[in-house]
Amino acid sequence: DIGCLSRCGNLYENEYLRDFNACALSNRCIPQFRDKSLGHSIDQSLLPLKFDPKLYTGTWYVTHGLNPIFDCYDCQRHFVSIDDSGQMVVDISYRVNSPSNDGDFIRKLRHTFRQEKKDDWSILKATDNSYLKQEDKWYILDADPSRHMLIYYSGCNLAWCGYKGGIVCSRFPVLDELSRIEIETAANKFGIKFDEMCPVKTNECSLERNKSK
Repeated sequence: DIGCLSRCGNLYENEYLRDFNACALSNRCIPQFRDKSLGHSIDQSLLPLKFDPKLYTGTWYVTHGLNPIFDCYDCQRHFVSIDDSGQMVVDISYRVNSPSNDGDFIRKLRHTFRQEKKDDWSILKATDNSYLKQEDKWYILDADPSRHMLIYYSGCNLAWCGYKGGIVCSRFPVLDELSRIEIETAANKFGIKFDEMCPVKTNECSLERNKSK
């Protein structure tokens, strides 16, 4: 099961697993799973007419996630910046509660986004040329630079082509009620039920490694 393999790869962290994954995927020992499920229908005509990434720089807390395999880890933080070329850079950190004896650990990754269409930042693309050869597409479904963002994504890598998910980002560790109402309304337009998204533990959450004794 590709979902199980993906979650297992995220829950454990050691050099042997990294080397195995790199070898197996780069050499195509594991066939790529092509997901043909439709997911949620994204009507691009309903996307925000204007999304200016310069207004969304700084720290964002992920408060809710759509896909339990990828989106429901504790202490998720996104730090948004703009690089010298004007691209939107998102540094992602989250804590993995590993069942191994090594205790919890922190995963960090970086996505650099480009516009899919000129002068339109509501659909973003990021390419990662590491061993997974990952490409993600983010759809900004709703956004307020002072309070929240609702993001839906789909992606493809050497292991899994067609994975999907979504996140709610807030300027604060706990999503405020007004944002919740606005996000729920926006999500419904795209067939996403906010109440079915998993709440993410972000309040009073540390991104320091917590080793088991």
